[in-house]
Amino acid sequence: IVLIHDSCDPWGPKALRASMGATFKAPFITEATSWAEAQAGIRSRGRKGGREEEKWEWWAADGGGEEMNEGGGIEEYDRVDWTRPTVLIVGNEGAGLSEEVRERLKEGGSEGLMRAACIPLVRGIESLNAAAAGAIIMSEVARQRRMKAGEREVENEMIDL
Repeated sequence: IVLIHDSCDPWGPKALRASMGATFKAPFITEATSWAEAQAGIRSRGRKGGREEEKWEWWAADGGGEEMNEGGGIEEYDRVDWTRPTVLIVGNEGAGLSEEVRERLKEGGSEGLMRAACIPLVRGIESLNAAAAGAIIMSEVARQRRMKAGEREVENEMIDL
């Protein structure tokens, strides 16, 4: 979890209560003061158990619509392959994604392609709050990764036969 300056306080009483203790199990980068520092922090920590050749995929979720990713459009969150090493960027409540991140979306990002993901909404609903959007997408990430882990277990059982 990366929190750039002026983000919420993950150690505040409301955040701790809402996280139900998960805050104590998640790795945090809180010293970043810019998007560039956050990217450097992510790269320097690497992936636990990840291979050097595996590059991060960078995805941004925000209520900004098509203009978020002028070059490549926007992908529905449940059509994204979240089983790959992924960085998910969720904009804040008031302003959404920072200008710096929006510019990276237009460029395609500095670490490979940066793309935008959306949650399709019923007509008349403008957007979800950041916590709800993040939770929905991270649920899909967890679902896909559980499914992939299950496939590996089945493959291993087949090999043992």
